[in-house]
Amino acid sequence: MKIKSFTPLIAVFGTSFLITISLLKSFQIFMGISICLLAMLKLMDIEAFGTSYKKYDLISSKFDGWIYIYPFCELLIGISFLNSSPPSLIIFIALILGISGMISVFKAVYLDKLKLNCACIGGYAKTPLGIISFIENLLMAIMSVLILINKKWINHLRDNGLEVVDNIVEDVSVIKNQYQTPNNLRSCHSAQIANYTIEGHVPIESINKLFREKPNINGIAVPGMPLGSPGMEMHSHDSHSHDYENYKVVSFSKTGKTKIFDKISP
Repeated sequence: MKIKSFTPLIAVFGTSFLITISLLKSFQIFMGISICLLAMLKLMDIEAFGTSYKKYDLISSKFDGWIYIYPFCELLIGISFLNSSPPSLIIFIALILGISGMISVFKAVYLDKLKLNCACIGGYAKTPLGIISFIENLLMAIMSVLILINKKWINHLRDNGLEVVDNIVEDVSVIKNQYQTPNNLRSCHSAQIANYTIEGHVPIESINKLFREKPNINGIAVPGMPLGSPGMEMHSHDSHSHDYENYKVVSFSKTGKTKIFDKISP
């Protein structure tokens, strides 16, 4: 495998990385820039891209017109990733395309044992289809899942009357250090309401309890991502929830002292 064949990919992701660093932005922004650049390369010659893409992509092998649609979908996804609050529909499409891409690459390379070039950087590149292509789709799928989970928790707060400003930061650990959140309580997102820190998938019931009682604490947290907590629902609360976890909301002080603040049974 010649390193030269990966030069276009290195150029795309290297440029995206440098832009991201210069803007002091997050991994989501890095993914957005990278996806936009990859879409641009495909749009430069859609026919050449399609010729290569149809050799392994499961959707375009069934629907010829998909090669003309996909680059524009990819560009739209990239632009959405650059937005602090991307539309849920676009992110859901990104998730589907990421999963479809992983399946297509895995089938072509590891099941059918095909020796093909990756169409991710256009139709003329000689980058071999393989693990790099799989990881590219995997990262898009993972980023989509994380965005959807965070948006569901934000919508949970908004649906219950709270105004929420969604901020994307370069390093969320800096925010958690600033809020003095204990390491063992840290989750995927942090919020500040009045003088309290809300860490992770805390339900509105616990937030309301916090403001009713107004204890002398730094904040409350739900460690990890328990199934059934706001943003982690897998089905409607109207249906049977035997798969949901009982979980605890933990309070913490500025000195790091913790105690059980609330117990939740979804």
